[in-house]
Amino acid sequence: MKSGNNADLRDLPIVRHHEMDGGPYIDMTVAMRDPDQGFYNASFHRTQYKEPQKLGIHLSPRHNWTILRKNEERNLPTPVAIIVSHHPAFYLGALNVAPFGVDDYELIGGIMNESSAADRLRDMGRSVSGAGGRGTDYRGRDATEGEGG
Repeated sequence: MKSGNNADLRDLPIVRHHEMDGGPYIDMTVAMRDPDQGFYNASFHRTQYKEPQKLGIHLSPRHNWTILRKNEERNLPTPVAIIVSHHPAFYLGALNVAPFGVDDYELIGGIMNESSAADRLRDMGRSVSGAGGRGTDYRGRDATEGEGG
């Protein structure tokens, strides 16, 4: 896993899928943590390449959008993990349509038939959202500012 200054999106084969696209995209899983209840949501989103360490994320008004809005209302950044090249069962789990508040990492761990999968995913989320990792939120601010854990 690469994070912070070690991450460079140009290392990935990011392609333009259609001539009408505004740029190249990575269509992969985006994971966010709810700031109130602490559950994780993982779902597929288009992420457009902007700079070597910056992507734009297309969010529809669903679970990750709700998490973003909660943080935005508090003037806090929203840490995000973009998950590329994981086990295929992870991506099947990310396609779930569970209600808001269900921890997708628990659901995905069950699909992968690994009780430790949820803990490993949470560890990945913590490293991205503040325990030594650095990212930027959608406004370009340091995603570790104001992050409680």
